[in-house]
Amino acid sequence: MASRPRAEYVISTKVGRLLVPDDAPRGMDLDAGFAVPDTLRRRLDYSATGSGALEDSLERLGVDHVDIALVHDPDLHVPQVIVETVRSC
Repeated sequence: MASRPRAEYVISTKVGRLLVPDDAPRGMDLDAGFAVPDTLRRRLDYSATGSGALEDSLERLGVDHVDIALVHDPDLHVPQVIVETVRSC
């Protein structure tokens, strides 16, 4: 994306779910509905630190900002999402 003029596109990404190493991979992560190798596992993290995943996305994409940041599955964590996740983005 870094090679295209930034005004030509809109980027959205999600925060609140981190991929962390899985210490006991079993092959595939089909139980959660994802047909992907389970060398990484998903961990919900709505903290300001966890929202640092946005910075990781920016780096991978080669851009300096996103236009839309969505929060993964915030329903049961609304107070924390408002206080920490949203403010850190």
